[in-house]
Amino acid sequence: MANLLVVGSMNMDIYLRVKRHPQIGETVRAIHSNFASGGKGANQAVSAARLGASVAMIGAVGDDVFGSELRNKYAALGIDVAGVVVKEGMPTGIALITLNAAGENSIVVNPGANFVLTADDVRVKGEKFQSIDGVILQNEIPASTNAAVFTRALELGIPIFYNPSPIEEYAIEFCAKSDYIVVNEYEATLLTGQTVEDDESGFCAAKLLLQGNVKAVVITRGEHGALCMTAQSESFVVPAMKVQVVDTTGAGDTFMGAFAAAVTEQLSLEKSLRFAVTASALSVTSAGAQSSMPHRSEVLSVLRNE
Repeated sequence: MANLLVVGSMNMDIYLRVKRHPQIGETVRAIHSNFASGGKGANQAVSAARLGASVAMIGAVGDDVFGSELRNKYAALGIDVAGVVVKEGMPTGIALITLNAAGENSIVVNPGANFVLTADDVRVKGEKFQSIDGVILQNEIPASTNAAVFTRALELGIPIFYNPSPIEEYAIEFCAKSDYIVVNEYEATLLTGQTVEDDESGFCAAKLLLQGNVKAVVITRGEHGALCMTAQSESFVVPAMKVQVVDTTGAGDTFMGAFAAAVTEQLSLEKSLRFAVTASALSVTSAGAQSSMPHRSEVLSVLRNE
């Protein structure tokens, strides 16, 4: 079993389904509402845990009911939440998502406690870096906090899996310090200036990201699967599974957790990519982000029957 540490965001997502989005100053009635745990960090932690990894998380929540609910939920899933800091006087991160009849969404995010997770918090939770096989990072916490994680992981020789989303100006600097970079087509285009629209252009973009410490770059391409290029110029493509798509929310985070779990289990990069593509495909066949993430047995069952 692989041991992974995820350092990243934790949110409570509030969904409101409406016939249409309100105009400025207008009130509309929601058809349905629900609450769901989210945040890229937490999503990737849940994915890795469901797919067989032993997962610990460093993050921050507020001293409110949402914070307590999130910590309890993740603990119940077997995730080590001892590294999750409770920030007094701060709200837990919240995303308010309205979804209209056409499936178009409008999102307002208050990062709350996520943006006061500090480098000192990471240092205080330093024991979480012991006996781990990899650390997963994204860009939904302060850059200075991510920098502290990079420094600690590099000192200890811990492989770093970096998903530079959302893209920030410092992302390219962090990419060069990472062992594995996972981005989608749009993110790869923003980072490199190379428009990714097929496998050939994807490999061109991946090559541009193979700088510094990077061992491999993965670019996810939705219905077209994913491609990978290594520092040794090896390259391969894994096509997507044909599935009935219900909801793509969280598919990228499912992929990230699956890929990191597979690589740290010592699977080859090609097998790790296939594992992650399969997990991601299964995740879009039902609604929700974390609720749709498959378990290890489901992914292995599909792979055995291919």
